[in-house]
Amino acid sequence: MRNPIIMNQLFSIFLKNYDKGNKELWLKAKFVLITTLIVISCLIVTLIYTSFTFGFGSLTVLTELVGFLVMLSALIFLLRGWYTLSVNIIFLTSFTVAWVLMFNEPASSLLIKVDTIVFIIGLMAAMPIMFFRSRTPLVVYFILNLIIFIVFNIHLHHEADLGLRTRVDYFLDNAIAICFVFVVSFNLFTIYRQAMNSLKTELVQKQQARDSLKRMRIMLSNIINSMPSVIIGINQFNRIVIWNDEAKRVTHLSSDEVLDTDVFDMFPQLLTFQDQIKSVKITQTISKIDKQPINYRGRESFVDITLYPLFQDEIEGVVIRIDDITDRLQMEEVMIQSEKMLSIGGLAAGMAHELNNPLAGMMQNAQLIHNRLTCDLPANDQAARDAGISMEGIRSYMGQREILQKLDNISAAGARAAGIVNNMLGFAARSESKKEAVHLPDLLEDAIELAGSDYDLKTKYDFKRIRLERDFESGLPTASCDKSKLQQVVFNLLNNAAQAMSSSEGNDNPRITIRIRSGTGKPISRNPAGGILTGAESGIVPPEMICLEIEDNGPGMDEKTKKRVFEPFYTTKSVDTGTGLGLFVSYFIVVEDHEGTMAVESTVGQGTRFIICLPKA
Repeated sequence: MRNPIIMNQLFSIFLKNYDKGNKELWLKAKFVLITTLIVISCLIVTLIYTSFTFGFGSLTVLTELVGFLVMLSALIFLLRGWYTLSVNIIFLTSFTVAWVLMFNEPASSLLIKVDTIVFIIGLMAAMPIMFFRSRTPLVVYFILNLIIFIVFNIHLHHEADLGLRTRVDYFLDNAIAICFVFVVSFNLFTIYRQAMNSLKTELVQKQQARDSLKRMRIMLSNIINSMPSVIIGINQFNRIVIWNDEAKRVTHLSSDEVLDTDVFDMFPQLLTFQDQIKSVKITQTISKIDKQPINYRGRESFVDITLYPLFQDEIEGVVIRIDDITDRLQMEEVMIQSEKMLSIGGLAAGMAHELNNPLAGMMQNAQLIHNRLTCDLPANDQAARDAGISMEGIRSYMGQREILQKLDNISAAGARAAGIVNNMLGFAARSESKKEAVHLPDLLEDAIELAGSDYDLKTKYDFKRIRLERDFESGLPTASCDKSKLQQVVFNLLNNAAQAMSSSEGNDNPRITIRIRSGTGKPISRNPAGGILTGAESGIVPPEMICLEIEDNGPGMDEKTKKRVFEPFYTTKSVDTGTGLGLFVSYFIVVEDHEGTMAVESTVGQGTRFIICLPKA
């Protein structure tokens, strides 16, 4: 096996100037190369022998040396890619040597002459198919040899003592043989070229069909690999025959590793659906399995699985398509949750309107009572005299019993309740996103008041027990924001802080610190692991931004929780407590709606700090 390989490598080196795609020419060049090398080798051996036998100056040695040089030049031309020139040199040399022998030995027997003529005829017969690609050289060599043969017969008439009949028979026999060989060779060459052209056409058509099929396979492979779905094809024995790039990304297994292996070994999540896969093979019908929870991409996900029957060349199988719909379902949940929140907001707004009426009546009546007890009005004095008492006595009693103070408390509580109701109306109102210049300390105070009136924060987490520390820079500029949306963000952060601190055991002094800094070159908190917080790696607040921090001294978060805290539906709370949307929505409001930044710093056991930076108005 090794010798043919070495020989083919040598031929490839020697014939590097020939296109292997042109098989006919390459094989002919290979044949001529072998022949030429054999002739040159024989000439070298002959030259050595004749040189020692006849001497270096003999005519025989000189003739063989000329033949060697001619064949060597033909070899050089052949190796340089000049096939036609090389072949013509070889043929001209062969014909020349043959005719020179014929002319130089006129007294030889006719038998020797016939042998030489047979050699010439043999060369003419070998020319068309073995060496040339057109009919022209065949015709030229035939005419040339025929003319030389006629001249030789005239020369033979003068040099040899032969009878007329012998000469005529010799001439006619050889002339007919030469012409017959030419006609046969010419027709054979025609048939050969037609067969070759037909074969070439067929080969070209087959190659075009193969190329077309290859392009189609590549296109289909590219289509399958470009799909965001996992595509797995299996045969009737559950062996994998198709494995696209998405399947490779999900499993970290290449197609070379999984092809012709059991699909349930390579993708064990499909074991649950092997009965459906078997059914599709039998019934040859499409089957779809929706919203299936599986461990996918290293997390719990929901997928749609579609099973397509595959039947080709009596081979049954199934194409399995897996679509990850987790993000879609999450968005649907977000939309449902948003609709719920809008509905709750509408209900809250309706309730606030209903509460405003009795609040207004209560405050108005409290004010009226206060006026009738304190103001010097004739009607008040007359009513007191009719009752047998004086206004001075009534006022003395009211002062001793602190009745007027209680009335003031009622009015103040009513005003406070009205303020909470108005805050709730503004918070729950459906409105287009409208940015305005907002004084952040005022917004924070409103959010704090709203949080203090929230039922859950009052009853479950005792928000009033939490100490609030304010650290507001003086002379703060306004921020460009949507007041109601940013109020929602602050409310969410306060709510989360209260819940976190309520779950922290041993925290007897829960505290929330709120800071506001303007872009005046003063440092603000940074998050080295969480990326840029303020737009500058130096931690300096950019001049065009205003930043606020909300910090608690709760239990803090570990690195895993901190990295996922802004993901939708990610929550560490129980199912009935949190949806995992609060921080996701807050991040969206700050980053997308307000073109700001929002980040988190947290250490387990040391609390959590959220940093929000907004453009100045």
